[in-house]
Amino acid sequence: MAKSETPLFPNITQTTPRSPKWLWEAGRLALLGLTLALLIGLVSEPMTTLTLTWGVLVPLLPILIFIAPGVWRNLCPMATLNQIPRRLGLGLQRPLRGDLRSQAYVIAFALFFILAPVRLLQLDYDPFALLLLLLALLALALIGGFVFQGKAGWCGSFCPLGPLERLYGQSPLIKARDRFCEPCIGCQKHCYDYNPEVAQLADLHDKDHGYISDRKFFFAALPGLIHAYFTLPSPPVLTSLALVEQFVISLLVSVGAYHVIETVSRVSTYKLNILYAALGLNLYYFYRLPLMVDDLHTLTGLRLDVAAPYAGNALLILLSLLWVWRAMSKEDRYISALLSRKSVRVGASARLSALKEEYRDQG
Repeated sequence: MAKSETPLFPNITQTTPRSPKWLWEAGRLALLGLTLALLIGLVSEPMTTLTLTWGVLVPLLPILIFIAPGVWRNLCPMATLNQIPRRLGLGLQRPLRGDLRSQAYVIAFALFFILAPVRLLQLDYDPFALLLLLLALLALALIGGFVFQGKAGWCGSFCPLGPLERLYGQSPLIKARDRFCEPCIGCQKHCYDYNPEVAQLADLHDKDHGYISDRKFFFAALPGLIHAYFTLPSPPVLTSLALVEQFVISLLVSVGAYHVIETVSRVSTYKLNILYAALGLNLYYFYRLPLMVDDLHTLTGLRLDVAAPYAGNALLILLSLLWVWRAMSKEDRYISALLSRKSVRVGASARLSALKEEYRDQG
């Protein structure tokens, strides 16, 4: 009997879970408990909880998404709330269609970009504002799960962390398959949870050029957003209007540089996105790690060595180089599959082979 062909990009139906489902359930309850504790802490110990949230917990998210995105996707409190209606058989469970579906990614990254200047203007020092934000995000995730089917109502559409997870989760150093969508109901196009390693590539080879442009804008603007957040002074040094203007200028410079590089170089869009993603991550921790050391000292009294941020950044550069190499090596294999008779599943109802003619037409 002939052996079955090893999948080039295995999806969740072609992989075996490495850990029992009850372990993920326990982890979700623990994260929900931590989220509840933070909400209570913002009322009872507001300044300490504010420092813990912005100084330690939130800065740990990008590196977790970078190293083990599937772990976060399985444990995220917003995802847990989003999936409650489905698991209980409640809600409208409607498909996400039309303009709302086509603009979902734009809504998600717009929320992500808006939160950066809003942090400087209010959220970084106002525990009540942060409390309202967290409650709003949790409520939106739950409502999205009630109205729309699967993960189409939040995790795969409007969540502001979604574009970041999709960008950095395409070549995970530690893999963990999705344990929410069992079974998959095909609620999204190029579903990240169904096939995380190929979703981003499928996005950038989609026949809808607007679909591609939306994603390219997010990749291109990310380093500019990070630089602006950490280098611009907060009010009253700058007025609120001046701060927003400087953010916009920084985003436009970052996007402009991206398109200049794309135009004059022979680097593919996918590879340029990978390089911009690595730049954004390293830029973030270049600015953030020294601040994390100070925040840890404030919270615990522990004083780390002055060299700790440099050591952390050096380690991140090495991990980034590995990640870049792993991510870039996939594009040639993807295109080979695209132009061959092989068929790679990029969603419950979509196959890579269906895109072959479109790619050939583009040359």
